[in-house]
Amino acid sequence: METQTQQNKTRRVLHIIGNCVGIALIAVLLPIMIGNIIIIIRGAINPDEVPTLFGVAPLIVDSGSMYPEIQVNDLIFVHTVDPATLQRDDIIAFINDENLLITHRIVGIINDEEGLRFITQGDFTGSPDRSPVMADQVVGIYNGGRLAGVGAIAAFLSRPIGMLIFVAVPIALFVLYDLLRRYLHKKKMAPEIEAEKEELERLRALLVAQQEQSPAPETTAETEPQQQQSQD
Repeated sequence: METQTQQNKTRRVLHIIGNCVGIALIAVLLPIMIGNIIIIIRGAINPDEVPTLFGVAPLIVDSGSMYPEIQVNDLIFVHTVDPATLQRDDIIAFINDENLLITHRIVGIINDEEGLRFITQGDFTGSPDRSPVMADQVVGIYNGGRLAGVGAIAAFLSRPIGMLIFVAVPIALFVLYDLLRRYLHKKKMAPEIEAEKEELERLRALLVAQQEQSPAPETTAETEPQQQQSQD
């Protein structure tokens, strides 16, 4: 009896752990999938703009011009910013004149009749960029949010096949596992449930039999008034 009770406790603990792991996976993977879908849709609608999510643009670094601050295959997060608030030494992401997305440091600021402009330079390069960055070319500011080496994975996840393999498939497998686990548990408990039903039926039949064997209640008190009436 104690062994069976211990086994039941172990099953309950494993069941709780399995549910917690599954919920954690969904909580992590589902937002990633939704965020990727939103970014992909926004990028398709406005191909000339860098797509953002809640004011944040995740960018994949494919150049070492900002080494060692930012390295190749890093995933960095750039926040939208008012260009008028930018200062020297800020690291910004911008679209250059060749329509390339660049992340460099501000080494100079010009504000004259031609407008607000920024002189930028990569930390690993030896000279400033050829053209100043206009205020409307600024995508956002880099405040240090970086996931080292995650850029390659993020690039793969941004593709439909990547989302399917790393996000949709694990969620689908967890759902299938949960359904299978419930089915097996129900199948395993079926004999016990059936035995309980049979026991209830036996007890019900025993109760009915006891009621049938019990003597009928006396009716003397109810017939006395009739006897007295007949004597009168």
